[in-house]
Amino acid sequence: MIKNRKQKSRNKKLEERIEKLRQQGFYFPPNIQYPNKKTPEKETRLIRRIADWWETTPIEKFLEDIEYLLRNSATLEIIGLLANIALIVSLVTWLTEFEERKEEKLFSTWSVINDGKGDKSGVVKTAVERLHKDGFSLSGLELNKTNLHDANLIVQYN
Repeated sequence: MIKNRKQKSRNKKLEERIEKLRQQGFYFPPNIQYPNKKTPEKETRLIRRIADWWETTPIEKFLEDIEYLLRNSATLEIIGLLANIALIVSLVTWLTEFEERKEEKLFSTWSVINDGKGDKSGVVKTAVERLHKDGFSLSGLELNKTNLHDANLIVQYN
């Protein structure tokens, strides 16, 4: 109750000051608001100030410049072209190295056979089957004490 009286007293003093200023020639709109009264305009004013600050920051200007450059230059087209060139080069490289990869596969298979003589685990058996499947002659191959049980070495004629 005491707060209400003090607030009313302040409002009355404020109205008296405004009236004195009007009499001195100052113009005040008829629907003037009290300074502490909450209005939708005051609540949105803070948001507007933040938005205005963001629009004038160097970050915003930098991002706008980047966007402008990307839209109005061929940067993205050049990047796309370079990606396509890289894809073509890698495909051509892969195709031209096909024979090398095949030879390396055969070399590693022969290495398994030579290093695994006497093997009982079946690794050498798999390598021998692979060579036979690829059409290599296995004549003269010495695999004493090597487990070749159930090896598929049947010649298939087409």
